[in-house]
Amino acid sequence: MQAEVQSDIARRTAAAALVLALVGSLALTGCDRTFKGLVPMSGKLTRDGGKWPKKGTLFFGPLKSANNRPALPATAVINDDGTFEAQCSDSKGLMPGEYGVAIRCWLESPDEHRQGKSAVADKYGSAATSGLKVTVPEGGPAVVVNWDVQSK
Repeated sequence: MQAEVQSDIARRTAAAALVLALVGSLALTGCDRTFKGLVPMSGKLTRDGGKWPKKGTLFFGPLKSANNRPALPATAVINDDGTFEAQCSDSKGLMPGEYGVAIRCWLESPDEHRQGKSAVADKYGSAATSGLKVTVPEGGPAVVVNWDVQSK
């Protein structure tokens, strides 16, 4: 029994050493999550022709890539005034291609007791149904959009 315990301790020590070595190598080499070739993309949202109600998030789902480049999803924080700037991982912009867009903005956040109240119509919750799309040209100028979305 003592031999089994010592063997288990040796295995755990070896596993811990391996994990520390991997973490250390990542710390030394860095974890570069930036992408080359991104095109700046920004814009402004309004709701029902008026002001944007509060902060939220845009999700950009790739529909089609450009010239065999990788199609990467992206997000954007929607500011209180409705402005946003797309970001792919840690880099600003989108890879060239076509994207469907979904919006999340809660007037009342959902939780386990209530459904919550979205600031936008349900159709905007999915890139497949929102009707919002953006095409980002390869090597093109910055893409700027202005979208007015409906609350109901």
